[in-house]
Amino acid sequence: MKGIAFGNGGVPYTFTFGPIQSGNLQAGGTFEDPGTESELTSDNRYWTLFSRAHYEITDKIRAEAEVGFGKSDSHNWSATPSRFGDLVISNQNPYIPASVAAQMAALKVTSFTMGRTNDDLHSPDGHVTTIGYHRQQERWLVSLNGDLSDYLDKANGMSTSNAAPARFATITMI
Repeated sequence: MKGIAFGNGGVPYTFTFGPIQSGNLQAGGTFEDPGTESELTSDNRYWTLFSRAHYEITDKIRAEAEVGFGKSDSHNWSATPSRFGDLVISNQNPYIPASVAAQMAALKVTSFTMGRTNDDLHSPDGHVTTIGYHRQQERWLVSLNGDLSDYLDKANGMSTSNAAPARFATITMI
């Protein structure tokens, strides 16, 4: 049973082994490294927008507003969910091709183990293990800035002719 591989539609073919490099990793043979199918860098799209406006309410009070938006989208492949020789296939499995079932019966094999790399499991838009990262951020700021010395002086009974140091206040709402 060793050396049987299953192609498109489960059609069996002879697997050509390459020299073992380490553990179950080989170089060459009929297996194509799925690492050659993945990208070195992920697709990343992002945009940002920032706007700032101000309005002079009076000669001493100014309203300001800021808004910022940002978005980032990225898609990349994750590791394919490979199964390295841990799938047990019974001779009762109805999906075993007739030629393989006949070989199992002739050899009196009731089951075999096989591996599966799953690198053929692609959806129309990419790989089934595609991971998407979607991030979005919003920032809003509204503020009033002004010189309140006239108002504070009147509240304290001071005249504007007394040259008091200027007092400033900022009120911010986020």
